[in-house]
Amino acid sequence: MAKKSFCSEVKQSLIKNEPRKKCCTVTLTDTEKILSEDGGCELKEAFERIRCDGCLKEFLKAAFIALGSVSDPEKEYHLEFAVKNESDFDTLALALEKAGFTPGKSCRRGKFLLYFKSNEAISDLLAFIGANKAAFDVMNTKIVKEIRNSANRLVNCDTANIEKAISASHKYIAAIELLAERGVLAALPQELRETAELRIQFSQASLSELAAKSNPPITKSGIKHRLEKLLKAADELQDCNLK
Repeated sequence: MAKKSFCSEVKQSLIKNEPRKKCCTVTLTDTEKILSEDGGCELKEAFERIRCDGCLKEFLKAAFIALGSVSDPEKEYHLEFAVKNESDFDTLALALEKAGFTPGKSCRRGKFLLYFKSNEAISDLLAFIGANKAAFDVMNTKIVKEIRNSANRLVNCDTANIEKAISASHKYIAAIELLAERGVLAALPQELRETAELRIQFSQASLSELAAKSNPPITKSGIKHRLEKLLKAADELQDCNLK
């Protein structure tokens, strides 16, 4: 059996929700009747008989079931009402604004569209018309996406830092190997020789870790300063060979 779409599940859950007040039941019935008729009455006739917030909820609920659609939030954030005539379009826009929602407006294939592309607006509207589970699903999807994106950013940042550290480590190791090969390393001060040995022995260690392993321990900036001295010595050695 094919899985029901997110929109179909939302509409089925709304159909099961019955109004609690008589005036709301009347609004729901009137709106459904108008929307089921072809070219008969207009939505404004039901809208003008709205008596309370509950009536407004039932009006918009019936309009969504008949005219609305909502995308699976895993794919995109989009909810719209597709209205056939301009009068109903204006009435529905007014009803949405009365409920505190400001839709986008456009026209497509001869139909007037009222739409929302904001996660917050869609979840709030679904909650207003009684689709609470769907509203939670939309909100939860955004939270999950934000957590996933944040985790990816951290991983990318960590990866970039690791690659940068490895690149720097290789640069220093190459310089130290050159100094050792040319017999220069043994003539350098004891603290530089110690740092060179640590860099070779712990090639993947961070500067902070190398600083802690020094005897006595020094600061991160101190270990970097020593490595830069080794790098400079190797550069000077190469310059001499080129002359």
